[in-house]
Amino acid sequence: MIGKSETNLFGEDSVTSEDDEILLKLIFNLPINWVGNKKRMLRKLLLFINTHEIEHDSFFDVFSGSGVVSALAAYSGKKVYSNDLLTLSTTWLQQILSNEKSPLSLDESLSLLSETKSNLQTPTHIGFLSDLYNGSLITENEVSYLDSYRNTVSKMFGSYMSIGYRLNGQVYSPAYINLSSGDIVFDNITGDPSKVTFAMQMMCVHILQQAFMGGRCYKSQLLAVSEKRLKDGKISKYGNSNAIGNESHLIKLLRPSTCPLKGLSSFLKNHKYSSTVFNCDAESLISSNQIKADLAYFDPPYGGYNSDYLWMYRVCEEFLTGKRIEDCEETREKAVKFKGSDYERDKSFAKKQRKGYAENFASMLSLSTDFPSWIISFNESSFSSIDVIADIVSSFRKDMIIETSDGYRYNYREKSTKKGNEYIILARK
Repeated sequence: MIGKSETNLFGEDSVTSEDDEILLKLIFNLPINWVGNKKRMLRKLLLFINTHEIEHDSFFDVFSGSGVVSALAAYSGKKVYSNDLLTLSTTWLQQILSNEKSPLSLDESLSLLSETKSNLQTPTHIGFLSDLYNGSLITENEVSYLDSYRNTVSKMFGSYMSIGYRLNGQVYSPAYINLSSGDIVFDNITGDPSKVTFAMQMMCVHILQQAFMGGRCYKSQLLAVSEKRLKDGKISKYGNSNAIGNESHLIKLLRPSTCPLKGLSSFLKNHKYSSTVFNCDAESLISSNQIKADLAYFDPPYGGYNSDYLWMYRVCEEFLTGKRIEDCEETREKAVKFKGSDYERDKSFAKKQRKGYAENFASMLSLSTDFPSWIISFNESSFSSIDVIADIVSSFRKDMIIETSDGYRYNYREKSTKKGNEYIILARK
């Protein structure tokens, strides 16, 4: 409910510092084409945590996605645990949380592109991308370039790409994908995985920069149809400006002087924090009791047809893993937990009884009782209303505060209370 003065609950004294604004600008300028990312919510989230004096030394970002909230926690000097099911996300998280400069030198960046161009051939690992939707999203030439780039990365820096911690027997250990075989391995790692991971992730950034549709979908994909994309591009000595593999765009991502991570990495060097990235199903990771955090942040997918991020970003995910997602049944099952009842995205996906969004959300919270404080982001366009979410949260914790994204208190039991589109929920033990 809005206070008597009808003023914003953050108040005039709840202002951000100069360093806060530097961080927010650096994050806002990151090349993140990620549906549902929290760039525009970061200032509100920072003020929310400060206003409600949420004491915490450790922060668990359960559904990290774009990683901007994890970066905010790192800036605050916390022990940060970040998790996401997508390899696309965890390879990105390792870049923005590393506080290290680009691992590739200018010479290595130029050699990588030169060797890629010189060794174009029939794809050996990801040729199946040419068949995706009858080639409407990505051309054969682009697939050949991606395959050659992948092979060149392996040749120059080794075959092992870091994907974050995964369960290895009874413990969580750093895991790697072998780019040659697609296998997940935990030991006998050779080469320089940091360079491999950076180079592979920057190509994903490039793919999304060249072809991202801005949240719109074509057959549930976020990439523009290649025919229209290339028709709208400009031709130069580097080729089509909208083509995947345009070297004038790629070099800006790879070389140290223009790498888009440069500013954030330099800034975070001055803030003492630690970070660990996990590539796990959220519920499984929570139930392992391996994460000991004072504050857990939940920003689960919003439910419905377009909450299957694995499918929506499949081109990048398949480029990284070298495997069709239809062949990864276990990962597919985990990816649709928060989609509601709409599971049959692809014909090969088995039809069977599954829990719905609300049941999965409640199950996750029931496993999270050891975390002293929860923050939950919720969008009113999600699978249900804020009142339903509030009912679920209050069934576990009675000390609960809900605010709209513009800082007004929301009382879900009062019909006259001010509503919004985005909500932040705080629930404490």
